[in-house]
Amino acid sequence: ILLGTSRKSTLGKLLDLLGDLLVSPPDPSLRLNVLVLAAVNWRDLGAPDAALAFLLQAEACDGASAPGVQAWIQHARANALLDAGQVAAAAAAIRSR
Repeated sequence: ILLGTSRKSTLGKLLDLLGDLLVSPPDPSLRLNVLVLAAVNWRDLGAPDAALAFLLQAEACDGASAPGVQAWIQHARANALLDAGQVAAAAAAIRSR
């Protein structure tokens, strides 16, 4: 129980930092990374729908079409879809890119 509480506390601090970055717009070169990391953290906190929304915004960023970035985004999307119980959509997300 203590480990779980500690992890959520750490995630909460990270989400606060990410929130601060998104409130005061980060340098455009960081925006994509911030959005994907926010998605991963929201998924870890049990909110796959929020994660998917962040990933949609990440895909609209400059540089999102790079193969490595697309793999990162699609991996995060597949994990969020799995958590949302959408197994077929998760498999399609991995195969689509």
